[in-house]
Amino acid sequence: MSDRYRFVYNACVEFFGVTVLENGDVIKEFLQNDDVTVLAAVSVDGEVLLQNVVPVEDQYGLLFYKIPNLDFSGHSGPAKIGLLTLEGGLSKSIYNTLQRVFSPYILKKCEYPTEIRGLLQNLHSSLGLSLGL
Repeated sequence: MSDRYRFVYNACVEFFGVTVLENGDVIKEFLQNDDVTVLAAVSVDGEVLLQNVVPVEDQYGLLFYKIPNLDFSGHSGPAKIGLLTLEGGLSKSIYNTLQRVFSPYILKKCEYPTEIRGLLQNLHSSLGLSLGL
């Protein structure tokens, strides 16, 4: 079992509070097939479902994705793996990530002019209103 497999497997086990994942072959497919770029782990009827598509329903779970190798120094290993938390749908997940992670950081940074921070704050508020959040 590779470190990458253990990373994905253990993240799912920890997040969902289970002891075993039944369909680990989906993880292997994600890691071994270059054409498979996402792996979603969602809870369905108390079981963890792993699938190689982005869920469209309002579900809570994890979304693993492959980060393309953009290192031009000759690195040709496997793509790095990114991880997002799904919080009740795609729109809400994107909004929550902006709200909790990026917006507070950007708004606190003094390197951005007041006009830019104000604009970002307005865009953030407009996005939340548009999404009904």
